[in-house]
Amino acid sequence: ALSGNLADVSAKEGAQETAVTLVGLLVGSYLFAPLVGESAPAVWTAFALLTALHVYANWQGVGCLALLWLNRHRAVLASRDWAASAAPPSDAPPEALSPAALSRLERPWGPFLSSLQGPRLGARLPHLCASAEDVCALRDAFAGERYWLRLDPAGRAHVMLSAAADGEDALRALLHSALCAGASGGAAGSGGAVPLLAAERRAIEQSRARAEAAWPKFSSALLEAGWEAAALRNPPLGWRFTCE
Repeated sequence: ALSGNLADVSAKEGAQETAVTLVGLLVGSYLFAPLVGESAPAVWTAFALLTALHVYANWQGVGCLALLWLNRHRAVLASRDWAASAAPPSDAPPEALSPAALSRLERPWGPFLSSLQGPRLGARLPHLCASAEDVCALRDAFAGERYWLRLDPAGRAHVMLSAAADGEDALRALLHSALCAGASGGAAGSGGAVPLLAAERRAIEQSRARAEAAWPKFSSALLEAGWEAAALRNPPLGWRFTCE
């Protein structure tokens, strides 16, 4: 899997799991059947305990595998830890950015929580802009970038990606979102946007300048930490925009 042979690993894992399941059925039929008998509570108790043990073993096994490419959840963790550092070193990557360190932070429910609370990639235009003036303002504020970003009242970033945006652009947007953490929003959201005021536009321009300054160090730190690329391996799906 670490060498890019994930499909081969998945096929072998499926064959091995089928064989182990068959062996388990045979062993269970001859060894454990006499122990539980025909007691329904005993059967369900044994089933629950063995299932929990199986899930826990899979969890621990997958947790030992430190994949070397960034998905959305790992990118959120990396950008968040980088932005939270008061002074990220420029000559050596922070330990928290290594694949092994981030794999220890991952949880099975992490991607689901990120989709609910983390930056929202693939937002629609009405979630960011309330008028044509807002579109022009964001176009000017993000000139040269392939994403637009605004914060909602809770401080959650809503990101709209360009049709030409790739995995690197998505990671740049996540870094920008992490650097905006804690800022007050009050503009974007799934319920619709409010007009873009001058103060918010200045805040967007300032945060973009911070993100541009931080990107070279952040991307270099990711590569030095062992990641195969400073980009999301699979750019997120969702709404895209084109600007002429």
